[in-house]
Amino acid sequence: MMMLLASLLLAFTVGDTQLVCNLNVLTPAERQEYGARTERLMSSVVKMEDVAHGYRLHFGPGLQVTDLLQWIDAERRCCPFLDFETRLEREGGARWLQMTGPAGVKAFLKEEIGAFREQGGSSRGR
Repeated sequence: MMMLLASLLLAFTVGDTQLVCNLNVLTPAERQEYGARTERLMSSVVKMEDVAHGYRLHFGPGLQVTDLLQWIDAERRCCPFLDFETRLEREGGARWLQMTGPAGVKAFLKEEIGAFREQGGSSRGR
């Protein structure tokens, strides 16, 4: 049981700042759907842009907006230290998600996104 709980917590420390994601706030069914949404979102990323204290992910036209919004809702619950900003332009224009936060978030996001891409899918037990 402790192994399961440990696998559902992700802690990242930068200097004196500890960032902790707790997937235990999601039910098993929510975690499964969160993982599927994460894969769909990451496969829709066409560009990743550096911004102050985080990253902006640009999505292709195939992105389902409902997937993005439901993913943000779950992510806010398990990683409450993140700030989210979205842009959905009219007539099929640009779609992006910007994630930022306190000191250390950029390194945290870089590691998470990099791990997801390297594994070709799941990371953080998604």
